Amino acid sequence: MNKTRMILMLITLIGVLIVAGCARPQSTDTVADQSKDPAPDQAISEPKDNLAVESVINQQTVQPVAKPLVLEQVLFEFNQSTLSAKARKTLETNAAVLQTVPTFKISIEGHCDDRGSDEYNLALGEHRAQSVKTFMVSLGIEPERLETISYGEDKPIDEANNENAWARNRRAEFRLHN
Repeated sequence: MNKTRMILMLITLIGVLIVAGCARPQSTDTVADQSKDPAPDQAISEPKDNLAVESVINQQTVQPVAKPLVLEQVLFEFNQSTLSAKARKTLETNAAVLQTVPTFKISIEGHCDDRGSDEYNLALGEHRAQSVKTFMVSLGIEPERLETISYGEDKPIDEANNENAWARNRRAEFRLHN
């Protein structure tokens, strides 16, 4: 039993000496160490096998960060379905975004304020959505990707009864579908 203990202690001591002997001394004066040139017998060696590092780097695949697609709504004047210059500019930006994802289909939703009859507002909402679709097709978006729907006055984004609310509700919005 004593012989076994002695062997274990000897192995442990040798292990500690090996580990302690391999440790690199830490310098607290890094500026002084950096300014010294290495002695000729202490030449700095670069890794001989960069292939292992390059192999690890090449095995990693970079996944692109998915950006959310944002299509801006367009607004219309009272009782109108024609596109303003600002609306056209917005639709040009939207078309550029849609060109980056040619597999997506889009619903163009026409909306109105709550003035006018339900039937009139449904028809006006459809005219607005069709106006947007026609312009998007003229910008190169395939018509098969675009569908229109009118909600008339049924889905306001501002329920107040004033000009600001009515102006915000006269719009065309986009919904993306895979």
